[in-house]
Amino acid sequence: GTVVKTNEKEHPELRNKIVTSDMDAMQLVTDKTCVSSLHKGYQSTECFYPAEVEKKYGLRPDQIVDFKALQGDSSDNIPGVKGIGKVGALQLLQEFGSLDGIYRHLDQVKGKKHDLLTEQKEQAYFSQELATIKTDVPLDYTLEACTAHDFNQNAATALFESLQFYSIIRRMQQWKKGGNMKKGSGLKKEEVAKIFGNREVQSQLF
Repeated sequence: GTVVKTNEKEHPELRNKIVTSDMDAMQLVTDKTCVSSLHKGYQSTECFYPAEVEKKYGLRPDQIVDFKALQGDSSDNIPGVKGIGKVGALQLLQEFGSLDGIYRHLDQVKGKKHDLLTEQKEQAYFSQELATIKTDVPLDYTLEACTAHDFNQNAATALFESLQFYSIIRRMQQWKKGGNMKKGSGLKKEEVAKIFGNREVQSQLF
């Protein structure tokens, strides 16, 4: 989140692409930053900008955090407002715009939803905080330091062996031989070469 916002501020000419299957990242989407989902594999060119987010989820990017705050997310230990659910959260946000908007107009929310929101207000705002991706983390970051380059295979292998990442070692060896690591699972060597470019690369791990 911090890297993306830094890029938007310091390099407004760039377009940022976040590659992840985590819906949480949709909150970072702007006209200059899109999110590409991994659900369709590495070859998918689909990338979500604000219009695509709203079309798929019925929410604007700035509403994703409040959606999580209401619905909750057990995979991220976000409790949400128990009893509201996905459909209820969507309806509330489409009607009132935000979590703050819901509580400002709580008298207009009827029935069980009103009671649940009243009883769990503190939990709702705690969940909002948990769902928010930090964009102001103190970070020693420069775009130039992120230039892609080749790596020292021996150093990488030693590191992965120490971590017992044996499957990664096998995939790395297959890639170095020039083949796909596994059908549909990654980039071919020629595709990686296009990313690295035809220039001298640094002889180090990263």
